[in-house]
Amino acid sequence: MLFNYKGIYNGTIVEKLKANGAIIIGKTNMDEFAMGSSTESSYVKETSNPWDTTRIPGGSSGGAAASIAASQSIISLGSDTGGSIRQPASLCGIVGLKPTYGRVSRFGLMAFASSLDQIGPLTKDVRDAALTLNVIAGYDGKDSTSVDIEVPDYTKNLDGNIKGMKIGVPKEYFVDGMEEGVKKVIQDTIDKYKELGAEIVDISLPHTKGTYVLSSGYYDAYYKKAQQVRRLIKEDFDKAFENVDVILTPTSPSVAFKKGEKTEDPIQMYLSDIFTISANLAGIPGLTVPAGLSEGLPVGLQLLGKAFDEETILKAGYAFEKARGEFKLPEVK
Repeated sequence: MLFNYKGIYNGTIVEKLKANGAIIIGKTNMDEFAMGSSTESSYVKETSNPWDTTRIPGGSSGGAAASIAASQSIISLGSDTGGSIRQPASLCGIVGLKPTYGRVSRFGLMAFASSLDQIGPLTKDVRDAALTLNVIAGYDGKDSTSVDIEVPDYTKNLDGNIKGMKIGVPKEYFVDGMEEGVKKVIQDTIDKYKELGAEIVDISLPHTKGTYVLSSGYYDAYYKKAQQVRRLIKEDFDKAFENVDVILTPTSPSVAFKKGEKTEDPIQMYLSDIFTISANLAGIPGLTVPAGLSEGLPVGLQLLGKAFDEETILKAGYAFEKARGEFKLPEVK
């Protein structure tokens, strides 16, 4: 449909980055129209995970994540409709940030789902994500979903103490089917936050399992129900944030899977986004940070925050990153 298409203008965030000295070096591969979780549905060649080239990098922004993990660039941009920044970032062992819906202009973005899409950065570390958000955040009159709200300096309080920070851990995110290696890494992460002085609070997000996807054949039957579930999911988060500052979950229930392993099973493919889609439905910010390895492959921790409170999740992510120590990316020849 868009073969040989060339855009006639830059998106707002590209203009902002260029105005601040960024050099655009290329475009990265992705699932067509952002509809996928593995970058296997791309029109061009498939993208490999730099940690193991027989495995997928995640999706839909798989090329963006792989380019950072392979040290081809410092910053990549992606759009996140149900986890398309955070899931590939997790599977490639890098940082991915989905800002609050309306925080970053989407002017110039080819939308997948306009009520969910949000553009954000993929980087090697949390500080680079904060620096990038400083540049790309802000109101844009060209985007009707853009919110006119003050943009703080996201690096200012990055290195603050998190002692006493209340971190909620929802029981619904530790489900059957989650790999044991992933579960262990996330539990180790929770223990690390305890060592840093954070207070871990058990919470419930009961409508997590209600994150339904629609297919055209069932659109009328499920659309109204999906909208109702979306409201309930948002209410779950609102209630949880009355008692906690941040919510901690796994980013993905598994490490990167083999190419071709799930292409014939759309439900299994969708389940790789099961922990990320709720943030899009609620419109809240989400950050994934490399937490460790399982069977030699990256596992990401996800930090979710209140709407327009990217500062707190960045602060929590940075604190863990420092305590974790160096996270070496693979050497790509």
